[in-house]
Amino acid sequence: MDCVTCSGATQQTLYGDWCDTCGGVSFKPGQLFFRHVATVDGAGGRFPIVFDLSGNDYSASYPKPPEAPVMPMLADADLGFRPPEVFTVRGTLDAVIAVMQPIARGDSPELPQLLAASSATDTEKILLSV
Repeated sequence: MDCVTCSGATQQTLYGDWCDTCGGVSFKPGQLFFRHVATVDGAGGRFPIVFDLSGNDYSASYPKPPEAPVMPMLADADLGFRPPEVFTVRGTLDAVIAVMQPIARGDSPELPQLLAASSATDTEKILLSV
C-alpha cells in the first residue's frame, strides 16, 4: 500500500501502514497519527516506541509471551472471545522505555540498545540520552 502523505511504499505493522520516509503512520495526508520516537533492540526482539497524537502519550506493543496460559474455558468453547495476542503499554516516554527494556532483553545478559528515531524531537532525544 502507498503512504497517503508521500505516496511511498509502506509496510504493515501493529500500528497500521508504516512509512519510513514520513516516520510513522498517516491516516490522512500531511498528518501523522503515530510518530516513531525510538526503538528498543535486544535479543528478545526489536520494538518501536511511538508517540500517539490522538492519545497524546507514548506507546509500544509486543506479542503475547508464549508461556502465557490460555484460559481453559475459552479454549474449549468458541464464545467469540479470545485472549489478546498483542499487548500495548502506554504512558510517558520513560515509563514505556522501562517496561520495554526487559521485554527486548529477553533471556540475554546484555542490555538492549535504545535507538532514537530521526523523527524524535530534541526534547525526546535528551530523554533518550542520545
